[in-house]
Amino acid sequence: MAAEGDTIFLYTYDGDIFVPIRRYMYRGGQTGYSFRVTHVTVHEDVTVISEEAFCGSSNSRNRHIIDVNFHDKVEKIEKCGFCSLLHLRRVIMRGVKNVEKFAFLCC
Repeated sequence: MAAEGDTIFLYTYDGDIFVPIRRYMYRGGQTGYSFRVTHVTVHEDVTVISEEAFCGSSNSRNRHIIDVNFHDKVEKIEKCGFCSLLHLRRVIMRGVKNVEKFAFLCC
């Protein structure tokens, strides 16, 4: 059992290999992280997911995303917002009213 202060690593299986679970808080615009993300949570200030924000074809770090969780104030996902995310398994989209063409292309 882990003790206080221990580092705990959690892993998920992406269909090919086990990868560490890495969480990212999306705050708008293009993603700007330098590690492979598996779980994305959209910050409460965000109401629009930008075009190609999580495009797996233009940013290989996005290819491992398996889970995205929106809050209820996100209203729109722009074109190709989540395209080419081959490992995407779950998207919780509370309140989204407008999903543009190709938003989830090749997922």
